[in-house]
Amino acid sequence: MLLELLTHFQPRLYQVLYLLTYQTRDAIKTNLINYFLTNPGERPLNPGYGGGLKLLLFEQITTNTFDVIEQTIIDGLASEFPHVNLKNLEVLENIENNSLTIVMSYTVFNNMEEDLEITFNA
Repeated sequence: MLLELLTHFQPRLYQVLYLLTYQTRDAIKTNLINYFLTNPGERPLNPGYGGGLKLLLFEQITTNTFDVIEQTIIDGLASEFPHVNLKNLEVLENIENNSLTIVMSYTVFNNMEEDLEITFNA
């Protein structure tokens, strides 16, 4: 009886708590977002995991900062996501909103090109 009850409610619980991804491209996009929004040291069992981009937000914004952010993204993709081929990468600054936006296009396993945009508000 209890097993039947749990089986009945399990799909609803997952739909509420987690964003279900049924396709590989959606799962990879979600993994990329999680990686770049995680700072190294945030995950106790995997302290080296994370793009560390939030740490760069409080640096003084210069052209060198954009180069550091781009190189951090390129290195992170190469080490953690070797199956992702970066096609285009832009780091955009919005002074009026005090934000930084990262726009990238990539392919996975040489399939269709995907776009990802992450905005950091300081």
